[in-house]
Amino acid sequence: MKTNNFSGVIGRLNEAMEELLASWQETKVQWNDHNSHQFEENYLIPLYNATRQTVESTRMMNETTRKAVQECTRGPFESS
Repeated sequence: MKTNNFSGVIGRLNEAMEELLASWQETKVQWNDHNSHQFEENYLIPLYNATRQTVESTRMMNETTRKAVQECTRGPFESS
């Protein structure tokens, strides 16, 4: 497994969330009532929070995987 695959995932998640939030800001100009506030509260905010947690977890997994690959590919006479 290539560890740099995680970087692409993180970038795509961030880009998709930025695009969604920009679209939502445009939508709120036309749709600004109780239902839109409920939609934001019930769906968009939880999605944003879950995405932030996923990005952070993926960064941590990327670092752990990088270290594991480094340790597994080190020769028997190399030190840490």
